[in-house]
Amino acid sequence: MTRVVALSAECTRVKQPAKIPTFIRPTALVHDGSSLFVADAGSHNVTRLSLKDLSPTNAPAGGPGAAAGQLQLPSGLALIDGILYVSDCNNHRIVQFHHRLLEAVGEPIGGEGSEDGKLRYPHGLAVLLAEHAPSDGAELLVADSQNHRVQAFTPS
Repeated sequence: MTRVVALSAECTRVKQPAKIPTFIRPTALVHDGSSLFVADAGSHNVTRLSLKDLSPTNAPAGGPGAAAGQLQLPSGLALIDGILYVSDCNNHRIVQFHHRLLEAVGEPIGGEGSEDGKLRYPHGLAVLLAEHAPSDGAELLVADSQNHRVQAFTPS
């Protein structure tokens, strides 16, 4: 079992409350200024923690499976305009959650395959901000590991 540990700028452990959840295999972190999101491949979910005290703010999102809102080995996280994108590695897709409610929104991105827009075991995610993107808005970059490429998706 693994816990998230907060360190100061001097790399000393910051005092933490006892209610910090335990993770089995945390794989990714992202924050929105007030919350820290943790992808846990071992429990197949994403937990939202308050940055103030690292306590859980609501029930985790996901759970093992391939249905809407379920995850199999979440391995990457990114935030764009209030949407939390989760690379759902073993389901070969990117799942979208409302960043405050942690409820699934929209249709998953991808699906198994090697054609453009399809994914095979997506891992890391990154956001290319609008001012740097070739399109008119931000882009979501996906490390498409078994297709040996990086793909870019627009949030729409």
